[in-house]
Amino acid sequence: MKENGIWLLIIGCVLLGTSLRAQPQEARLEAEYKLSVPADQEEALWEFLTEKRSAEVVRYLDSSIQTVVSAEYFIDEYFDNESLVLFENQAGVRYRKRYVSDTLVKELVQIKLSFKEGDGVVRQEFKFDHYDKVKKNDRLSAYPLWKHIAPKDRSLVNLRLAKFGIEGAALTKSVKVKQFRRRVYLSKNNLPLATITLDRVTGFYFPYPAFTELELELNELLYTDADATERAKMDLLNKQLKEGILTKFPDLQQNQTPKYNKMKLMVEQNWMSTVYENYVYLVLGGLAFYALFMVYRHQILRNKKLALHTN
Repeated sequence: MKENGIWLLIIGCVLLGTSLRAQPQEARLEAEYKLSVPADQEEALWEFLTEKRSAEVVRYLDSSIQTVVSAEYFIDEYFDNESLVLFENQAGVRYRKRYVSDTLVKELVQIKLSFKEGDGVVRQEFKFDHYDKVKKNDRLSAYPLWKHIAPKDRSLVNLRLAKFGIEGAALTKSVKVKQFRRRVYLSKNNLPLATITLDRVTGFYFPYPAFTELELELNELLYTDADATERAKMDLLNKQLKEGILTKFPDLQQNQTPKYNKMKLMVEQNWMSTVYENYVYLVLGGLAFYALFMVYRHQILRNKKLALHTN
């Protein structure tokens, strides 16, 4: 890997983003394979991806492919309504904070929807800039999701949620996770082509349930703008990449279940996670119970004093 490779890739990303930038109301197509990784194979897999990628992982690709390694950290808050309609439809609405070297570099809101029924490999993604400067007279910002969405974008969010019969105002916080992502960026002619991501996903609250998955994702801007022929070529590249990795790590299992669904199930199945995640409500309930008890105790003492005075 050349030392200046990362700078070439960054420049390429900027140029590509400028020419193909999608507006919030436009769907981007996200094509990725998700492979579940056993915990005891995580480090061996990463070593394989970084130390042997030129000979093994990228052997299906032409010699002009460039690779750059990086590490990132994310904190994601997922939203859903009381009926968990997004969970049931394997859709997602999340507020994301992205960190590089402990520095917050990006905040945004993403909506992820199915694109091909029963497929899961290709999904629609809508991105919205984070609402950084909330106006004092913006009463709707009191809603959990709307405080992250600018007023001009809220109708667009509702439009994307309409298929589920819900609006953004109905969504509340559901699950919060942190992700440690180690990535191998693949680029060609200094433009991003795909990423291989080893993603360690951990629940934000005690007892911190966790899982690891490997994501093989084609560049969403290129894939979205490509015609059917080009998409087929890119799909083949990603499939070959997956097969090359599975040849070396046959215990990895393809599982297209979204992260939100995986973590939601893990939290619900662990009573300690549920208690900790809802500790605010438990504390409020405890305080309410204590207040009622004190009122009841005061009334008992008062009745006793009245009885003594009467006698």
